[in-house]
Amino acid sequence: MRHAVERFNGSEERRKVAGLVRSLGEPQAAVRPDAGRQMALVTVAWEISWYQWEVGGDGHGEPVREVAKGDEVSELAQDAQAWNAAVAEDGKLRLRSTSRRRKASGKKA
Repeated sequence: MRHAVERFNGSEERRKVAGLVRSLGEPQAAVRPDAGRQMALVTVAWEISWYQWEVGGDGHGEPVREVAKGDEVSELAQDAQAWNAAVAEDGKLRLRSTSRRRKASGKKA
């Protein structure tokens, strides 16, 4: 997943996310591996909009490609809503550490 994040951060799609962050505020993000297809699915979502990109892991061809977008987070599959990444103001993704995710879920309890 780290490789997918690096590829996304080096793509033009990061700039699109940065523009959306300026307009819509801080989003939620998820990076989900698809080992069978040797790629990852990146989901970035706000209350009123979401986008998904496939990030190729083989190093050939276009590494990042927008594959879906929508209006309601409820349209997303449950596994696409496993928010395991953060988005900076410049649109760069960063995976959250496992301990940080545990602390966040512990605060809700």
